[in-house]
Amino acid sequence: MPKEITNEELAQMIARGFETTASKEDIKRLDAGINRLDGHIDRLDNQMDHLDARMGRMEADLNEIK
Repeated sequence: MPKEITNEELAQMIARGFETTASKEDIKRLDAGINRLDGHIDRLDNQMDHLDARMGRMEADLNEIK
């Protein structure tokens, strides 16, 4: 026959289950970090677009020199 679990034991099991659960503040910090990363990625994309355009112009110039 299975052991009977008391309300106290059940409460302790539930509390242990929530010990590693992220809090709302944890989620807010993660969201803020993700937003900062999004900004960095957007700036990197813009820089890459600028470099691609420069490379295209350099290739065109080199083709003219040939």
